Amino acid sequence: MKHKGFTLIELMIVVAIIAIIAAIAIPSLLRSRMAANQTAAAASCKAFAEAEEIYHRTDYDGDGILEYATVMSGNFSLLEKVAGTGDLALIDRSFAGAEGQPGVAPPKAGYVFTVLTEQGSAATGGSRSYFAGTSMTLGYAMSAAPGAYDSTGRDTFTINSNGTIFQSDIGATQLVHVTFFNPSTPAWTPAD
Repeated sequence: MKHKGFTLIELMIVVAIIAIIAAIAIPSLLRSRMAANQTAAAASCKAFAEAEEIYHRTDYDGDGILEYATVMSGNFSLLEKVAGTGDLALIDRSFAGAEGQPGVAPPKAGYVFTVLTEQGSAATGGSRSYFAGTSMTLGYAMSAAPGAYDSTGRDTFTINSNGTIFQSDIGATQLVHVTFFNPSTPAWTPAD
């Protein structure tokens, strides 16, 4: 009586074929996910700029000064007037929650975001703070950095009140050093 089934050699060949296909497909999948994250980060930069412009039109803190928000969540932020209420909702809660430094803040679509309060010499108008006294009235900027470099994304994005999004692959070691808006060329290029 003959038993029907696969031999060990046949099973090993099937496993080897599956491993080869996976070795080809997984890197493409990861690159696609990184590209989608980068597209979402650029869109978030634009959403931030729109929210800041809306915020600037209303005196939410009642001090008689039309100013930009210095944070995305918390008191007098793009998300809320009072921390925890979400009453303004100029941006969504997951976006506001992704504010902070890479590796510390929980990312949104693989990216973390930082509100920048000054610009460098490569920016239009040169080096300056966005503060006039204690209010941020002279502009705004933001950076979007991958939460895990080369896993969730490679490019860092930045935008200011001029509205142009810039991108650059500044590498893993420099992600925490984006502390002011300074899109110097050739490292930074306008995003597509």
